[in-house]
Amino acid sequence: MKKNLVILFSIMLAILLVTNCKKQENNSPVINNFELGSGHGDRRNDGSAYLGRDIHIAGEIVAYNKICSITVSISSDEEGAWNKVFTFDAYNGQLNASYHEHVDIPENVKIGVYDFVFKVLDKKGFSTVLNKKLYIKERPTRPTKQ
Repeated sequence: MKKNLVILFSIMLAILLVTNCKKQENNSPVINNFELGSGHGDRRNDGSAYLGRDIHIAGEIVAYNKICSITVSISSDEEGAWNKVFTFDAYNGQLNASYHEHVDIPENVKIGVYDFVFKVLDKKGFSTVLNKKLYIKERPTRPTKQ
């Protein structure tokens, strides 16, 4: 009887150890309250950008393993489209960051729909990627006073 209990206990211990070793927590960075848009009024988070203006990009980042880098990529498969990558090193080494940046859109960029990729990489190699659509539009004209 004692021998059976020892065998049963050994098997349970082995199962417990194997399952715990297989569990690897995903400590990827977390991005909350993400905003992408013109940064003005109601359009602050509408995914739109205007020629000759800047894009408002903001979010709360929690990186359990500290931030290594934050990268923004804007691209399109359209011929003659604007393709650009921005790297923000100012957040390197932070556990929590209130990310808030503005990226200038040149006047001569092709109007259209672009792929917007926001990537946070931490010090242990875990990453989180947000994929959004960015709508680059003609700059609106203001009505003239009469």
